[in-house]
Amino acid sequence: MEEGIFFPNFWSDDQVDNWITTFITNKMNTSIDLDNFDSDKALSVDLLRKLYVKNRLFFNEIIQLFKLFGIKVQVNHGQGIFGVFKWQHDTIIVNDTRFVDVKDFISRHPLLNSLNLFPSILAYNSLFGLVLNQLIFVNPTIEIDNLVQLFNVDKIKISTYSKLTNFEIQESGEINNSRLRLDQLFDKKQQSLIVNKFIQLGIEYVDELTLSKIKRVFADSEIEIKQQQEIESKLTKVTEIDFKKLHPENFLDVEDFESMPVNFVFNKKTDNVILRSFQAHGVTKISQITVEKLRVICLTPGIGNKKLRKIIDNIKDIQQKYIKTKNLSSYSVFLPMIPLSADVFDNVKHLKEPLILSIFSYFWEINYFIVIKQLNWGKNPLIKELIQNLQSIVHVPQETTNIPSVNILRQALILDLNKDQQWVNQYSDKLLNYSWSIQQRLLPHSIEYYLNQYIQTMDERARDIFKNRKMIKEPLTLEALGRRWGITRERVRQMETKYSVKFYNWWKQQRFTLKLLVTTQCKQIKLKDYLNLEYEYLIENIVLENQPFLKNIWLTSDAYVKQATEILKSKINDGKAHYWTEIDSIFHEYNLQLDSHEIEELLTNLNYSLDERRQRIISKKHLNKSEIIRRYCQKNNFAKIKCDERNYHRINNWSQQEFGYQISETYKGFCGTFNNNLEIITVGKGYYKFFNKNDYNLEVFETAKEMLNKHFADGYHYSRDLWLYNQIKDQLPKSMTNDEFYQIFQRLYPNDFVYSDGRNNDIFVNGSQPIKISEQIVRYLKTQQLPIAIQDLNNEFGWQDYTIRQEASNNSEIIVDGNKVFWINIKAAEKVLAPKLIDFINTNLNKRPILSLEIVYDYYNNELNDQIDTTHIYNKSAVTSLIRYLNNLKPNRFINKIDIINNTFIVNVDMLPDIKKQPGEIWPLYLSLQVSNKITEDKLKQIALTAGLSESSWNQNYRSYMEKADLVPVSVDYYAKRSDIKRSPEADKAVANTLNNLFGTKDFLVLTLLSEAIWMDLPDVGYRWTRELFATYATLLGYHFYVWPKKMFRSNCYVLTRNNSKYQSMEDIVAHQIRIWLSDNSNQAQIYDQAAEMGLVPKRSDKIKKCFSKEFYQNNHFQVDEIGNISEVDS
Repeated sequence: MEEGIFFPNFWSDDQVDNWITTFITNKMNTSIDLDNFDSDKALSVDLLRKLYVKNRLFFNEIIQLFKLFGIKVQVNHGQGIFGVFKWQHDTIIVNDTRFVDVKDFISRHPLLNSLNLFPSILAYNSLFGLVLNQLIFVNPTIEIDNLVQLFNVDKIKISTYSKLTNFEIQESGEINNSRLRLDQLFDKKQQSLIVNKFIQLGIEYVDELTLSKIKRVFADSEIEIKQQQEIESKLTKVTEIDFKKLHPENFLDVEDFESMPVNFVFNKKTDNVILRSFQAHGVTKISQITVEKLRVICLTPGIGNKKLRKIIDNIKDIQQKYIKTKNLSSYSVFLPMIPLSADVFDNVKHLKEPLILSIFSYFWEINYFIVIKQLNWGKNPLIKELIQNLQSIVHVPQETTNIPSVNILRQALILDLNKDQQWVNQYSDKLLNYSWSIQQRLLPHSIEYYLNQYIQTMDERARDIFKNRKMIKEPLTLEALGRRWGITRERVRQMETKYSVKFYNWWKQQRFTLKLLVTTQCKQIKLKDYLNLEYEYLIENIVLENQPFLKNIWLTSDAYVKQATEILKSKINDGKAHYWTEIDSIFHEYNLQLDSHEIEELLTNLNYSLDERRQRIISKKHLNKSEIIRRYCQKNNFAKIKCDERNYHRINNWSQQEFGYQISETYKGFCGTFNNNLEIITVGKGYYKFFNKNDYNLEVFETAKEMLNKHFADGYHYSRDLWLYNQIKDQLPKSMTNDEFYQIFQRLYPNDFVYSDGRNNDIFVNGSQPIKISEQIVRYLKTQQLPIAIQDLNNEFGWQDYTIRQEASNNSEIIVDGNKVFWINIKAAEKVLAPKLIDFINTNLNKRPILSLEIVYDYYNNELNDQIDTTHIYNKSAVTSLIRYLNNLKPNRFINKIDIINNTFIVNVDMLPDIKKQPGEIWPLYLSLQVSNKITEDKLKQIALTAGLSESSWNQNYRSYMEKADLVPVSVDYYAKRSDIKRSPEADKAVANTLNNLFGTKDFLVLTLLSEAIWMDLPDVGYRWTRELFATYATLLGYHFYVWPKKMFRSNCYVLTRNNSKYQSMEDIVAHQIRIWLSDNSNQAQIYDQAAEMGLVPKRSDKIKKCFSKEFYQNNHFQVDEIGNISEVDS
């Protein structure tokens, strides 16, 4: 694809030259060489690339101008960032070449105001080439027909483009101008106001008028009654519009109002900043003004809190004029009854009636409040829900049904606001009923639902501190929470206070006191009937402390029980309560509602119970251990209890005081109460809780039962608890584990299924016998031809990864290979494979005490794999498992005692009883046993790879393996065992004398530079003397032999140092020399040459390669700059 900036073909060279001069040359103060134009009138795209880097603002402007004038930018794929202007059918273009006063033309036509954003257009002596269709993207409210009429009125020639293949123009002819214009209908004095108002709505011709658009003009504050009459008089003669419908009661509905363009609401010069910001963010109608848009617009330069306030006030003022006035009163709300009312009231400067506001104004004030306060929806989920609900209410503001009596509403307001009856009575029934219906539609869920939402907005630390200080019966100490989070006691106290105040403010904002009062009809209630225990404590500790008058209306569990206990105790002591029926009537007399279970708890607390027929009250009975523990938990509101000595002594003491006897004389007897007890379930970490089916959603467990029955009907014979648990996990409490779920399920359906004994939570078909997990796995794997992914077994049966691997370690039939598992026929393998396999292992272990399993597997593949269909053994893991199985049989058929180490080697334990099993120890031993004569490094590597060592492990560890295997170099290519070198006193003396003579006063000796004649006459040591053998023998005399690591240099540069030398490696020696040379020279290549001359590095002719490795520089704290100078870096 050809690159270029292409001007339309119908432009002349002079027109192109004029456009470039006006829009580019004058702006950049530079000239453009037009001789570079080709036949397609194309400029180089490099111009834009330079602007993109050096002048981004002008770049953005010139791109917009290209679009406005239909100039095409085309770039090669992947070579630029510019798009292509796409011509369409009926593209309308200005084709007039005469001079036009553009500035005057735009000022006379408000539809073209947006062109003021391009100052260079105002200086253009023609509008030739302007694409009218593109103006819509600058001002979305423009209609193309209106633009065509506008240009025709000023007799500016326009043409229509109708071909898609090139830039040719086909003129479409003049447009009919016989339509009656509004400026022809009104005189000049009226034109400046009336006609402009219609033009702002995009209307210039009489036949474009509609009733709704005339309504908008009539509602404008600048249009007075005389002008309305003049408009009606003129238009009645030339239109059929029924002006009787322009009575205020027929003004716009909410939907019509919201479809109005924003430039009609913000039509003053001072509103230009607001309008530009709206246009920049795609807002053209009032309905598009959302909280999200206001948030972004507020960040625009020039738009601050004052401008935001003006946006809200303008919309509300226009709303008062446009929306049907007869309905405004019925759409008003009483602020104290709806959420965020106090915040809205603070923002409203002029309320016509105290505490009353239209629902429409309330909607916009809420938007303003959210933006001004910068509320984060993620941290305030109620705000988002409230705005969404409010949006629907504004459009459909009808009352809801199920409104409580207005007397209850008034009574709740008196209690909540601490006002008198006279104050409440000044507000109408209709207002209060409607306001309550709005409150219900804004916050339709229960208070507990919103409390859950609020608690989740806190971060983990704040939530933990808040819960453990305000949402439990016995709060944790400040010190304990401080230790838990690593903060001071005072910091915990400050956080508790901060979040308590925030919570109460939030509670008041949402008007939840009023909501709960109305919901309960202002009657005395038990909080636990409406909230769970945690939230009951929360209301008690914060709300009731701030509104103490509610304590006699909202009774906490403790207050309710205390009140009921005192009444019952008094009646029993007075002899007025002997029978169950009497108790019930006593509580009814005091307006207390207690169920039979709660009454029995009260009797128990008072050391009474009922007789066998549950009619007469008798003295306390002797309770079993489980019942005593249950009552102790109920007494202290413990959801669970730990079985430990501390609780044993506590419950013993409490039982002695409460019932006159201990629960158990021994701790063991106490613990026995928790074991195999269907009344109690374990919840982990030594904790237990009492089973009460009323605590659970039984429908969920019934669903689980149906799923399990279907599972068995599909052919399965067993199920792991985890499989069943995962099917309904989303419907269970998050805190419930699969183990707890299993215990509950077992207690709910004890006779419907068979349950496993012991620790395995398995469920079987009713009437079958439980089987072990390993047998379950084997049964399934036998049905599979290929290995199964462990994750698939987990998904289908619920077996965890660790469970499968543990069972495989105890069952030779189950083979785990990586992340897959399969079954082998161990009995068949024992029969058909064992004889030859055992014989092969015995033979090899007699030769050497270590045998690689990789070699055994190669033997199996070559000699025994014809039985694979029978044995299912087709990989190394299966062969290894078979050998383990055979080794555990009695009598053992292996000649020697063997052991399998790391699934890599079989070891003759009789020959190597103290073998170390770590890979870093056993591999050197294996390699050492393989060497009987001198051997090359490549041959040694091949032995290791054949035995199963990976190439990467060899490359990483071969030096340490060879060192531990005591393999030393005896020539350039060969290694031998150190013990194979024939050391003698004569050789020791000769080599020592030679070394002393060579070293002299030197710190190190470079062998690379030595002549071979030095060692040729030394005594025989079993191998021919070489430089490598000489260095190796020196190490036998206490010298140190150093070479370069292969990752730094692959060379035969050898160095010897004395035993007490300060050098520990080849790197130390070279680094020391470089530091000496740096005092005279820092050039990398020259320093390298100096090292090469000393024999410390290989000589190189290529200057680029005369350098040390990056690892060397980093390890020794050197750096090299861009021009090749070495310097030291502070370590």
